[in-house]
Amino acid sequence: MKRGFYFVILIALLSGCAKERDNYDTFLTSGSWTLSSSSSENKNVELLDYVSALTPDKTTTTQSNFDVAENSFTNVVLDQTSYNPGATTFSRVTKKGTANSSISFSKDGTYELSDARQDLTTQSDNELVLGPITNLTSYPSSSKRTGVWYWNNTADTKQEIYMENLGVFKVSISKKSMELSYNRSNTLVNGSATVTQTSTESQSVKLKFTK
Repeated sequence: MKRGFYFVILIALLSGCAKERDNYDTFLTSGSWTLSSSSSENKNVELLDYVSALTPDKTTTTQSNFDVAENSFTNVVLDQTSYNPGATTFSRVTKKGTANSSISFSKDGTYELSDARQDLTTQSDNELVLGPITNLTSYPSSSKRTGVWYWNNTADTKQEIYMENLGVFKVSISKKSMELSYNRSNTLVNGSATVTQTSTESQSVKLKFTK
C-alpha cells in the first residue's frame, strides 16, 4: 500500500515539473529579455614538460574575462609565461565601459540578439609596472545577430537550448528571469623523447536576463 502511495506522489511531482516546462515556451517567447549580469572566461594553457632537469618547464597562459553588471563591463586580457624553476612574466590589458544587451525569441524558431558597447577606459600593466588608467574617446558600437533556436533535448525536459552561431546553453527560466550558461573544455597531449606538450582550452559563460 505504501509503495502505491509513494508512486502517486512521484507521478504528481513529475506532472508538476512537466507543467512548468510547458510554460517555458511561453516565458521564452513573450517579450524581450534584458541582460542584467554576465561573466565569461576563455582560457588557453600550454604546458611544456621537459624530460631534462636542465631545461625548466614552461607554462603559457592566455586568458580573457568579460564581466557585465549594471550596464557596465570589465574586460581583462592576460598573457602570462611561467618557468619552473624560474620567473613569471605577464602583460595585462583592462578595459572598462558601458554594455547593454537584449535577446528575444520568436515562436517561429528564430532569435535576435542586440548588443551595444562603448569603451571608456583602458589600463596596461605587467609584472614590473602598473600602468595609468587612460580615458578613451571611442564611439559607441552596436550589433545584431539572428539565427535559429530550438530545444536541444526533448520537448519534455527543455533543459538545454540551441542558438545558431552561439551554441548550446543550459537554461533556467521563469516568468521574469532567465539564466543561460555553458562550460566547455578540451585537452590535447603530444609527446616526444624530450618534451610532453599539454594544451588545455576552456570556456565558461553565465548570462542572467530579466524582464
